[in-house]
Amino acid sequence: MKNKKKETIQKNKTFTSDFWVYLFIFIVFISIICFFPTWFTKSGNWDFRETGQIGDTIGGIMSPFVAIAAAILTFLAFWVQFKANEQQRKDIALERFESNFFELLHFHQEITNGLLLKCHTRTKEQQDVYVEEKGRDVFQLLYEDILITNKDSKAKKEYTGIKDVIIKNDNDWNNAYLNSPIGFLDHYFRLLYRILKYIDDSSKKIPEMTKSKKYEYTSIVRATLSQYELIILFYNCLSTNGNRKFKPLIEKYAIFNNLRVELLATTEEQDLYGSKFDSGCLPAQGKGKNMSNKYKKGAFVYNENEE
Repeated sequence: MKNKKKETIQKNKTFTSDFWVYLFIFIVFISIICFFPTWFTKSGNWDFRETGQIGDTIGGIMSPFVAIAAAILTFLAFWVQFKANEQQRKDIALERFESNFFELLHFHQEITNGLLLKCHTRTKEQQDVYVEEKGRDVFQLLYEDILITNKDSKAKKEYTGIKDVIIKNDNDWNNAYLNSPIGFLDHYFRLLYRILKYIDDSSKKIPEMTKSKKYEYTSIVRATLSQYELIILFYNCLSTNGNRKFKPLIEKYAIFNNLRVELLATTEEQDLYGSKFDSGCLPAQGKGKNMSNKYKKGAFVYNENEE
């Protein structure tokens, strides 16, 4: 990986190793040319009685070499200009990427701040109260406090938050997803997915965009997510809505690297992901529970050696 970084830095330089090779050849060639007059006029090498004046002879001999030297010098000037233009194109491509990236991130923050949830919740005294939350507070309300009624079931069930839905459905998040109001966050998830996808695809247009560089941008995205946003995103990626396309990106760039495992719904999950930085595979601890959609280690830990 270090060699790849060195190669990238070398390619981005205007004066590459190729340039210095050509410059060295040019200097050697000019040095030889400068020695020609002495060699041509040295006694015993040339007889100028039949070739005219010494100056005319040297001029006639030297002119082609001077012209060649000028052509080489012009080529080197074009080379420097070409490399400068190439670097400028790369800088412009990176600037466009960053401009679009931060614009997408701005849109995502606007969507987050514009979230509004009006619902009933239950106090410790078992009294139903009507609440209203905005922005990031919506995620905690969804996860822990919102009253959810399963009207499709033959036996009417009530849940207090998505966390309660997950617990009472034996970690079967695909079933729990259908019994939760998380669907109103679909536009939130779609834009977040699009941001990560935009970063992931950037190397197609910007060859210098290595995985470690892309990880820096995804880390910016991760830094904007609150602890309850990460928890809701975690369970969304376990559902059929997110496990096919979204989950691989989450794993690739370790978006859950700062996830608070103590906030996960069940102790089985907390035991499973609490050792996320241990080496080797993470075994499922919850026997009898549906842990088939558990995350692999890569969901939490970014491996910079995978370039």
